Amino acid sequence: MPDTLEAQDVSHAVSLDPSNIYWSEWPDAQTIADAVREWGIAVFPGFLQGELLDALNEEFDELIAQQREGEGHFPGDAYGNIVNVRIRRGVIPDDMIPATRTLFSSQELQSVSTAYFYGNDYCLIGIFL
Repeated sequence: MPDTLEAQDVSHAVSLDPSNIYWSEWPDAQTIADAVREWGIAVFPGFLQGELLDALNEEFDELIAQQREGEGHFPGDAYGNIVNVRIRRGVIPDDMIPATRTLFSSQELQSVSTAYFYGNDYCLIGIFL
């Protein structure tokens, strides 16, 4: 998989209709991956809360700043107000982004990443500002 992908207009294929993108329960990993491929997003209200959410926000802010300044440690790209950072599980230094490591080390998100990336070792972080 290349580090940077060419931007494509997929506005016809993306849905913000709550019935398509909001989930009240966590389905199996393949269902989530398929939904993201079809609609461009999957939303799980309340999935992240409290201190973990605060720590993730801080880490993501730093990752975004690094990416925009051209100093990012990981490949990524930006489309308007969306910044994607591609991080390979297993190559994140121990002292870097600990909350993100914890989140993406969970069995649930490892399964979704594997399903979405067809077994490649990425965990895509999409951030909407």
